[in-house]
Amino acid sequence: MSATPFGRYLLIEAIGQDAIGEVYRAQDTITGRMVALRLLPPQLTHDAAVRQRLHDQPHALLGMPYQVPIHSVGEHDGRLYADMALQPPPGRPDRRGGRRLAIAVLAAIVGGYLLAVGITSDRWLPTTTTQERATATLQPAPGSEDGTIAEARGVITARLAAFDIADAEVSDDGGSITVSVPATDADALEGLGAVGRFDLRPVIHAIDAESPQRSTAPTRLPDSEQVAAEKDLRQNTNPQVQLLSLQFQAVRCGDEDFLTALDDPDLPLITCGNGQAFLLDKAIVTGAEIEDATAEHDDRRDTHFVKIQLDSAATERWADFTAGNIGSEVAITVDTQVVRALTILEEIPSGVIDIQGSFTETEAQRLAADLTAGALPFPLHIGPVETEVVTVQADSTGWRIGLLAVGVVVLLVAVGGIIALRRGTPHTA
Repeated sequence: MSATPFGRYLLIEAIGQDAIGEVYRAQDTITGRMVALRLLPPQLTHDAAVRQRLHDQPHALLGMPYQVPIHSVGEHDGRLYADMALQPPPGRPDRRGGRRLAIAVLAAIVGGYLLAVGITSDRWLPTTTTQERATATLQPAPGSEDGTIAEARGVITARLAAFDIADAEVSDDGGSITVSVPATDADALEGLGAVGRFDLRPVIHAIDAESPQRSTAPTRLPDSEQVAAEKDLRQNTNPQVQLLSLQFQAVRCGDEDFLTALDDPDLPLITCGNGQAFLLDKAIVTGAEIEDATAEHDDRRDTHFVKIQLDSAATERWADFTAGNIGSEVAITVDTQVVRALTILEEIPSGVIDIQGSFTETEAQRLAADLTAGALPFPLHIGPVETEVVTVQADSTGWRIGLLAVGVVVLLVAVGGIIALRRGTPHTA
């Protein structure tokens, strides 16, 4: 579109016309700004009253709001004119302020994202770090059955998870299990190979043991003849044999127990624990019926204990038993040893049992983890714990996924904003 010179102005296009003349979108060639230039009709040029009023009261003469600036008035080539601020035409509001704000917001979003990417580069870029780790190998006790190492590995993995050990690594080579944990969690390896079999048995009789020490698991699994002999002695259903066996067991508390985790829960049992020898009835609840186990702290007594929750079937059975045996004692056994003997004071319908004892916090956590994960198919002997510093690849997957997701959102917002800005841009022919 060609512009028409008019004095110091270039008339670009007509944007309005009324009784007081035409209005042009024009450019002031001296200031360079775009203005609205109103040219009054030629017949008014020689009207003295109009000329005077144009100089004294231009807004009133031109019918313009006082908010619209009038830069100057004058005469050129026989036409009176008024230089006014350029206003958007009716129906086309000035979107320049909104466009500038939108552009600023888009720039802030994209800039903020790029800044966040730069600041967190140490989190999402591939990096390596050093870590001190404790590693031990667990071997099945001699005499264990073959073909169950994978089952044992699954239990060990579940125990470490229940023990809340972060970054634990468990593997097996078909004959042994290797466990690696951060060196700060090395205490969790202690006792990791215990079978962890839980039973709840009624107490028939108890006598003091000659040794207050707990019986220990044997260094190797006993052969079938040894197990059979122990069961015949300590799981006999004959009352006279039971009394003789109880007295004999009282002098053996503190020795290796060849029946560790191998007793039959459906038969009576003679065993030791808490400085006593016990004659126990067959189990009324087993570890397979534990729904959950957690380590708790008794603030009033400042002691640690383990709270277990039985499943629905065991809860009903336990409620019936406690209701019918108030005043009787029951023993909680783990790997055949009595951990605690408690007296039934009332019916317990909730299926919640507290295992009290002189537990440290770690011991309570370990027992809860063992009961939650379930029993091992056989005992595992843990070898020496070796500590070494290893180089590990830092896991940045979470950060990468998060930044990628946010980046996609930022890209969609930016593209959508650009499209909206382009559609809202006025075009001139």
